[in-house]
Amino acid sequence: MKVKKTLILIIGLSFLLAITSTCKRSAVEEPSPVGPSTLAVLLKLSTSTNVLFAGLNRQATTITAVLQKYDGTPLAGRTIYFEVRDEQGFSVYLGFFNGHQSSASAVTNSSGEASVVYYGPVAEELTANKQIYIYAIVAGSGKEYIVEKVPIYLIRDLIEFTFTAYANPNVLWCTSEHPESIITAEVKLVNGAPLYGVSIYVKILSGRGEFENGKRKISTETDANGLAQVTYIGPTKSELPGESEWVQIRVFLENAGQTEDEIVYRDISIRLEKGSD
Repeated sequence: MKVKKTLILIIGLSFLLAITSTCKRSAVEEPSPVGPSTLAVLLKLSTSTNVLFAGLNRQATTITAVLQKYDGTPLAGRTIYFEVRDEQGFSVYLGFFNGHQSSASAVTNSSGEASVVYYGPVAEELTANKQIYIYAIVAGSGKEYIVEKVPIYLIRDLIEFTFTAYANPNVLWCTSEHPESIITAEVKLVNGAPLYGVSIYVKILSGRGEFENGKRKISTETDANGLAQVTYIGPTKSELPGESEWVQIRVFLENAGQTEDEIVYRDISIRLEKGSD
């Protein structure tokens, strides 16, 4: 009888243990906020521009990192380290971060964002065009690290990129309403990669009209496709003294050359014709 009671007790405990183990295994557990990094934490990296011209003046770009949990919750108070490396992942010493340092760190704010400014080299510091990477590194749990990178193009040789500009349409009929034309600039590497965040300036050299800001000079930046557009607004027919007139417009890049004489620009023309309503 004693042996039978003991056997029943052992079977009962085994059954209870099996139920408990099954419940634990079937429960959904939230990933740890610090690891594994591939499941729990997302690190996103972006730049205000992906091209810096090495001329007489040192150009800069803002590097922004965003750290979030897997569900989009921002992670504040985390230190992110920034480094400059080459295509193989080795450290390079071209340009610098805030405080003339070759590396930098920043703490994420309440939105999970941390930013630093990278200053590119000037012409005498760069012997040839080069592609570098800004690395962002944040420590996870144990020996784990979360790493992201973003490319930056350092350009010294102006023939390594293409720059075009055009007006559409390039003939405007002036009526009782102001005619408009879209001025488009496109900046890309010779391999077709778009350069975004490049400062573009557009100026009316001669002729009537203005831009969308009400002035005869305007600035903008290229988008992710390497394109920048502004609107030219022509005169009405009552503001056009003759039957027709040419408007000369210059589109140029900021600090793209070694001297003022080497500023990269494209000149385009728009024909104004007096029309009828």
